[in-house]
Amino acid sequence: MFRKATFMLKIGGRDFNCNGHTYVCGILNVTPDSFSDGSRFYDLDDALRHAEEMIRDGADVIDVGGESTRPGYTPVSDDEEISRIVPVIEGIRERFDVPVSLDTYKSSVASAGIEAGANLINDIWGLRQDPDMVRVVAEAGIPICLMHNRQDGRYSNFMTDVISELNESVQLAIEGGIPQGSIMLDPGVGFAKSYEQNLEVIAGLDRICSLGYPVMLGVSRKSVIGLTLGLDTDQRMEGTLSCCAWGMLHGASFLRVHDVREHVRLVRMMEAIRKYDEHVAYVSIGSNMGDKQAYVDKAIGLLTRSAGITVEKVSTMMETEPYGGVVQDNFLNGAIKIRTTLTPEELLDVVRDIEKKCDRVRTIHWGPRTLDMDILLYDDIILGTDKLTIPHRDMLNRAFVLDPMCEIAPYAVHPAYGETMLELRSRLHGLRHTN
Repeated sequence: MFRKATFMLKIGGRDFNCNGHTYVCGILNVTPDSFSDGSRFYDLDDALRHAEEMIRDGADVIDVGGESTRPGYTPVSDDEEISRIVPVIEGIRERFDVPVSLDTYKSSVASAGIEAGANLINDIWGLRQDPDMVRVVAEAGIPICLMHNRQDGRYSNFMTDVISELNESVQLAIEGGIPQGSIMLDPGVGFAKSYEQNLEVIAGLDRICSLGYPVMLGVSRKSVIGLTLGLDTDQRMEGTLSCCAWGMLHGASFLRVHDVREHVRLVRMMEAIRKYDEHVAYVSIGSNMGDKQAYVDKAIGLLTRSAGITVEKVSTMMETEPYGGVVQDNFLNGAIKIRTTLTPEELLDVVRDIEKKCDRVRTIHWGPRTLDMDILLYDDIILGTDKLTIPHRDMLNRAFVLDPMCEIAPYAVHPAYGETMLELRSRLHGLRHTN
């Protein structure tokens, strides 16, 4: 099952629709000691030729790094790192139309790289190493990738700790003035993690994607692949492709890789299949407590950022009288069309979680509520369980459901009755007229 983060991210003036696509970020190490391609692209001309090759092969972003972060690496001075990355970033920006990411955790290097034309900062320490980094990025108004990393590998509960620490990095970014919509996350495969923990964090990628930010997966040729397959770095293509395919299935929006051409082909093939894995569903939404419009807007925003969901259409919000006989304020009601890779039960869990985040309390049946969301239709299935009924059992009798449905999906067919929304609404109003 495909899962997708749901965010629009702007990098270098280009919109990256993480709602329905996975992008390939090509690695360009301009270091003499990278674990995989050290010294190959240390020369400026060689670096620019390789950048051109990756762009020709389909890279969406070029990620430039001037200091190796492999295990046991030798740190370099800020000035040395700047001297390595600035000519390369300037050369790429002058010659090619592609966003450039800068892989650094040092604010002075980031500042120089941004001045040279870098469009994204890729911080392997998630703003935890250099306290001035957040100011530099916020003032530049560019996005940042926050990677999970720490000084040691002692965890209380591995995945819980990883998610908690990523959330702390996000909080540092937001408090420092970086907009929420300019943040992506990286689980940090290969950083402060054992072999088993690296496999666990890859396996648990959907939990990281559920935080609601685009996720970059950087696993290219790493030791977890070598240890699993018993292969040297130049023999790890298939292992990398396997990890990246898993990443796509579980929500990765960006794949940071050495071998661009092969991964662009992987993305194209996986996305061709993904088109046939999506389902169409319709969800009703309503509120009649407090700031109704604010609750509705918040819910739609949460739905849009939910993994595995693409919001396609939202109806006009209509003020309607309450249904069910309980005396209460009028409702603000509407309907939403989505495409989703979630099962009906998983979609219900998302809807219930959004209601909870919007202060929904279930006390009086058909009573007032801050937010009410129901799954109306899901493809053409008919489902009846203790937890969920699809189509919604009472939608035939609710004008506040059929009216917005007729706006966004007039010819959607009720699978049990074989009638369109327009026909159902006409019948409902006809019955009312005869009464």
